[in-house]
Amino acid sequence: EALKRLSYEGFVDLHPNRGVTISTVSPHDAVEIHQLREGLEGVAARMCAVNHPEDIILQMEQCLDENAEAFLSGQYSKAIGFDNKFHTLLVAGSGNARMIQITEGILHQSGRANFLQATAAARMKRSAVQHRNILRAIKKSDPDLAEKYAREHMRDVQRFILMYQKTHEV
Repeated sequence: EALKRLSYEGFVDLHPNRGVTISTVSPHDAVEIHQLREGLEGVAARMCAVNHPEDIILQMEQCLDENAEAFLSGQYSKAIGFDNKFHTLLVAGSGNARMIQITEGILHQSGRANFLQATAAARMKRSAVQHRNILRAIKKSDPDLAEKYAREHMRDVQRFILMYQKTHEV
């Protein structure tokens, strides 16, 4: 049952009479995953700006500070963890339980592709700026701008992953 669930979530491929292999993230998969994230996180950012959950906003700010600290100390893996936490908090700030549940699975799937950012310092810096823009719009209670920045960020991540896969023939 556990393997069936992992297969359903896209983490493994089941091969009858041959076993199980860890699935890869194809360029097509990356596009689909980030299209979903663009829509969901865009709406989540909008809702977060409207709801203005102070506790989550403070956690997001702390997360971005810890991300910067980890990046500057060369702990890129740790920085990616804070990057993922920022996105989890963003969706939590929507206050929409179904969106939180759906996004959790998608974040896990995209995490396999997003770790590639740890190899690109310029991408991580750009991501940090984009996260700060999203948070600034949320703090200003500007739902249009928060959604715009969140969607632009996801499109930028998608472009990076596709370029990386093409360049490295992943």
